[in-house]
Amino acid sequence: MQSSFEETQQPQDRFTLAVASRDGELLAAIESLAAQLRLRVVVSDSPDSAATLDTIAVVFDRRSMPGLGSAAIGRAMPAPPVLAVVDDAEGAALDALRRGAWDVLVPPLAGHDLQRMLEPLLAEGVRRAEYRGLMTDFYQRYNGLSAAESEVMAAVCDGKLNKQIARELNVSIRTVEQRRRRVFTKMNVPSAVPLARRVAEVRTIEAISSQAGDQRQAAQTPVQGWNAAHRTAVAPCWTSPASRGGAVVSQTC
Repeated sequence: MQSSFEETQQPQDRFTLAVASRDGELLAAIESLAAQLRLRVVVSDSPDSAATLDTIAVVFDRRSMPGLGSAAIGRAMPAPPVLAVVDDAEGAALDALRRGAWDVLVPPLAGHDLQRMLEPLLAEGVRRAEYRGLMTDFYQRYNGLSAAESEVMAAVCDGKLNKQIARELNVSIRTVEQRRRRVFTKMNVPSAVPLARRVAEVRTIEAISSQAGDQRQAAQTPVQGWNAAHRTAVAPCWTSPASRGGAVVSQTC
């Protein structure tokens, strides 16, 4: 296994591999390999429902389910990666990749070939699961900030000093310091540097997801919790929202 999957500290049997296929031979081969890797396998007749955020990766057999699964394949990172099983018809593999599949598998393949294909898929799935955890934690903490605290957080991430922030917000430096401390506590960071680093990580993940969606021009499921209010904290160029709510948006600065 690649190190990012093999060396994970969590028990590997906590991971679920979703398989959407009606091919008994393929299912048996995957389940046999999954048992060796201590993976839980969930078999589904619906590719779209199989590609949920509860799975580490998805194997979608487009041969036995033609015309289905466009939404499942098209979900952008950090959604679980999809390995599309296709026939050897001309253009089938390229079509799956264009729609957003992470990789393609063209049977028949020996057992070691299947393992060779699944290993990087699972490694990518672990990486994306870590990204989803990071983003979920960030959003949950950010939603606990008041509107005033989110303004201070945006200014801090923009590198502004307390006196600059106080002048722009028309408050005292002491008030800025108090809000700044509350931001650090709620975001679970000791200072401005790790806060800015965490924000940068979230922005990078979102940027990659947006670019992948634009390139594939496929259906994309926005990460839960990403709304107009979040934009204020994560990028200085985002304007302050009038309220804490807002519709999910996909555009970037």
